[in-house]
Amino acid sequence: IVVLVGLLSYIIPAGEFSKIMISGKEVIDPQSFHFIESNRVGFLDLFLAIPLGFQNAVMLITMILIIGGAVNVFEQTGAIGGAIAASIRTLGSQNKEWVLIALTTFFACLGAFPAMLEAMIPFAPICIAVALTMGYDLLVGMSIPVVGAVVGWTSGVTNPYTTGIGHNMAGLPLFSGFLYRFFFFVILLFMANAFIVRYARKITKDPSASLAADIPADENLKTIDIDTMPFDGKQKLIMFVFAATIAVIVVGTILFKWDMNKMSAFYIIGAVIAGMIAGFGPNKIVETIIAGSTTIFPAALAVGVARGISVLM
Repeated sequence: IVVLVGLLSYIIPAGEFSKIMISGKEVIDPQSFHFIESNRVGFLDLFLAIPLGFQNAVMLITMILIIGGAVNVFEQTGAIGGAIAASIRTLGSQNKEWVLIALTTFFACLGAFPAMLEAMIPFAPICIAVALTMGYDLLVGMSIPVVGAVVGWTSGVTNPYTTGIGHNMAGLPLFSGFLYRFFFFVILLFMANAFIVRYARKITKDPSASLAADIPADENLKTIDIDTMPFDGKQKLIMFVFAATIAVIVVGTILFKWDMNKMSAFYIIGAVIAGMIAGFGPNKIVETIIAGSTTIFPAALAVGVARGISVLM
């Protein structure tokens, strides 16, 4: 794609819109498009775009790596696995679809309200492990955080990056029309859950129907022992810290417009507290964070390269 965008710079003419000030805000004048001299991409520019892409996406990449490390601390304490195993035991194996619905709804809410989209990437390994444990495939596991978050983001209930900026530019009350967007969020969420559950049922009846049948699971992904995995008082406290960490970030993002750096900072705080409750020493906490960041590094790498495409454009 990087090469293709570079080649298109020789074919597609360049143009731009002028910006004007309206009520003290700088906005684009939709009637002002005009062609400008083309700035064709050279051979060196193709490769220069990649480090520049990393530079432009540094906060996002940092957040992905930190969340990956922090989530790994919570996971290594056994609290997340224990909570999921306990919920499946409570619901019963015949109601495991409700676990899929609950998790997808959770990530959809994170996408709809604090608008956490890329932050879902580090949660994928856990969701895949849950899906494999329940007899589903990699695709079901990936769909839980990805489809859920995208549905929430798309509805834009209180999305500060789409709805918030749009309302600010249009001079509308911030997040006005809440019920309208929430109504469509519910519809989209229902469709997303129906889609995931339908596919999960299909591959349960016929495993050969799996679209990921030929893709081997990563050896680092561990399934969850539903029958024997404990969920004791210490792990419940850790899950409370996990939930509180996300809650604080959600409130901070919506009310105080926190950026990615503040979100990352609170994930570190949550991970350290969870590690201390679990009895991890300082070295083990750091090593666990590094191990989690290493696992998620390919995703962070992809973000940087993808941002390089925007640099070229």
